[in-house]
Amino acid sequence: MPIKLSQVGARRKSASVEYDGETVDFVYKPSAFTPRVEARLNEAQVESTVSQEVAQVLSEVLVSWDVLGDDGKPLNPDIDLLMEMPLDFLTSITQALGDDMRPKEQSV
Repeated sequence: MPIKLSQVGARRKSASVEYDGETVDFVYKPSAFTPRVEARLNEAQVESTVSQEVAQVLSEVLVSWDVLGDDGKPLNPDIDLLMEMPLDFLTSITQALGDDMRPKEQSV
C-alpha cells in the first residue's frame, strides 16, 4: 500500500537513555535525521564544530523529553538550551537515537 510523504514526516518514536544513573525518556522525529543532516555532522567533524552541530541537529530531531528545570517544569529541547547542556549528555542522546533508528537484526 502506498504511503504519503506527509505520513513519513509525521512519525514519532520514543526512546530512552541512561545518563548519570537516571533514565531520560524522549520523543523524536526519525524523518528529521536525513542524509543531509548526516552530511552536516560529517562536515562539522572536519571543521571541528561538531558539538554545535550536534546541538543544532538535536533541536531539529527532538520533539520532547522528560528533562526538568529546577522549578520542576519540563524544558523544551531547543537550540538555546542544548547549547548549554554538557557535551557528554548530548552525545548520549545522539547515540541512543542512532541505536533506536538502526534496524534490529531478525532472529532466524
